[in-house]
Amino acid sequence: MCQTFVHVSVLESEVTTKSESFSGKQLESEWPLVPLNSLIDPTRGISYGVVQPGHSSTDGIHMVRVNNLTNGRIDPTGALRIARDIEAQYGRTRLKGGEVLLSLVGTLGLTAAVPKAMIGWNVARAIGVIPVNEEVGAKWIDFCLRSPQLQERMSARATTTVQATLNLKDVRELPIPLPPKAVREEIAHILGTLDDKIELNRQMNETLDEIARTLFTSWFVTFDPVRAKADGRQPEGMDAETAALFPDRFVDSELGPIPEGWEVGTLGVIAALSRTTVKPNQHLDEIFDHYSLPSFDQGQIPVREPGSRINSNKTLVVPNSVLISKLNPHIPRVWLPQLRNDARSICSTEF
Repeated sequence: MCQTFVHVSVLESEVTTKSESFSGKQLESEWPLVPLNSLIDPTRGISYGVVQPGHSSTDGIHMVRVNNLTNGRIDPTGALRIARDIEAQYGRTRLKGGEVLLSLVGTLGLTAAVPKAMIGWNVARAIGVIPVNEEVGAKWIDFCLRSPQLQERMSARATTTVQATLNLKDVRELPIPLPPKAVREEIAHILGTLDDKIELNRQMNETLDEIARTLFTSWFVTFDPVRAKADGRQPEGMDAETAALFPDRFVDSELGPIPEGWEVGTLGVIAALSRTTVKPNQHLDEIFDHYSLPSFDQGQIPVREPGSRINSNKTLVVPNSVLISKLNPHIPRVWLPQLRNDARSICSTEF
């Protein structure tokens, strides 16, 4: 299982590096730059969605929220359904397929192209609907918006009075490179193939993570190996050498019965909160591995970028650490960093 984890991690790193390299080149070329607003359906325009969706309605219309945008795709899991009379007031953002969605509030810059399967859905206020001209194609706009240059521009333009918010005016003015159609289609095909590979690797990781969680629960929460040995049985799924590491009886503790020889303590006994910060923009030419909330939400892959592109303070990620998000704790963002020797790793201070 460990070999498979490593294999998937290497593949993701390779695919991400290629994708970032391609995205960087596309905006630094000699292709003309045009405002995003000139590439959309003029009869609809760029709009944000439902402001006050109300309570979920069992027979209502599905609505995409920011938490449904993940890995450049729309995950319908847990999608809210809003009352039809409320949704009817937002016909402008009712999805027809082929639009690009862009998160505008909180976690900025998450994107996804809308598949035909979601025709008739709507979106929340925190999401902008970009009805792309068919000649340009949603995939091209999607890839451009995900490029480091436009992600940085959106972050720089955001207002932060309460939480980060991107205005539609700034979205409309985003500069989009426009090479010939044949070039756009070729690049979109290459990047789409890489996206598919990343998604496949992500699904593999999810399966392996689920196996690991199940095994962890069995060994260290329900203590199945200890129970088996206490009953005189051989623990399932492990060799004799591993089984010998577990005791064969329980003792009382403040948490209830625990395996003999084990102790009860707090996280602070075995871990410390790291507070070392760094200002990347004081190291303009240094390349950092940046663990950010958007990076977590878009596939748990850190972005490699120079200090010149990172304006805010960051926390230095030290060896043997685990990142846990302090923002919206109901969303389980827990990340095990894979540090590399050729770059310092940093993370958002929200971790």
